[in-house]
Amino acid sequence: MSLLLCGCASFETKSIQPNAVHAGNWEQRSAKLHQVTAWHLDGSVSIQHDQKTDLASLTWDQQPHQYQFRLFGPLGFGRITITGSPSAVTFIQSGKPPVLARTPETLMQNQLGWYVPVSDLYHWVRGLPAPQTTARMRFDANHRLIYLNQNDWEIHYLDYKSVGALDLPSKMTFSNPLLKIKLVVKNWIIA
Repeated sequence: MSLLLCGCASFETKSIQPNAVHAGNWEQRSAKLHQVTAWHLDGSVSIQHDQKTDLASLTWDQQPHQYQFRLFGPLGFGRITITGSPSAVTFIQSGKPPVLARTPETLMQNQLGWYVPVSDLYHWVRGLPAPQTTARMRFDANHRLIYLNQNDWEIHYLDYKSVGALDLPSKMTFSNPLLKIKLVVKNWIIA
């Protein structure tokens, strides 16, 4: 973890109001966001499924070819860590032995009863559509996504924060017919 943070730049984050900064077109914005391939974020998440809501704190460490999600707090199933690379995914739940799988989606479905498309989430959390599939998008006056519909998921971008020369999503919802997730990012650190 300390190696990750040593090579990263930390920036103060603040909310950006529409029409405030970061002009330019979608193509320019998209190109800059695609350059962000490594980050650490801290936030909170609300997960609505099966007529119940789970709340947790979240940390997400992302490198170009590996990631680690940590969920902890008043979840009904304790602390969870999901670590992934192109070859394997590991699920660790407090008090239980690690579980291995080939995909994070299979692992989450088997262990939690629900899943999010992690490879798409890698793009969505930065305010980008996932590549190679069709997407419907709406933008604000600063060419930031405010709505994305892709792969049977609806994503609403409710707020952005300034992170250095970029503005990144800080409040968003992800939903499909079975699941609704609200993510609030309190801190972004980009490498």
